[in-house]
Amino acid sequence: MVSKKKERGKQIAAIIGIVLLVCMYLLSLIFAICSFPGADRLFMASLFATVIVPILIWVYIWIYGIATHKKTIASTFPDDPATSESTGDIPIAESFTTADSASKADSES
Repeated sequence: MVSKKKERGKQIAAIIGIVLLVCMYLLSLIFAICSFPGADRLFMASLFATVIVPILIWVYIWIYGIATHKKTIASTFPDDPATSESTGDIPIAESFTTADSASKADSES
């Protein structure tokens, strides 16, 4: 179970992230509406940050999960059959191969 202190820290970090994203969106809107010298460059920088910052946050979370061997929201394959116990499911790569060979057999006949 996660401690209250750790849970509270995650909530504060999430709120700060939301506030920063909303501020970036508002700045993009303000720079798009304003017409002072350099507003066009500020608008482009704001759009760039609006796209890049969330991507960087995802990459940081993903790398943290890899480095600590923990499952995160950015885990690429959260239910990796190689690391989890066998559940009887067919891995994705095998299901595509099976479907491809079945469709080839149907098209040949």
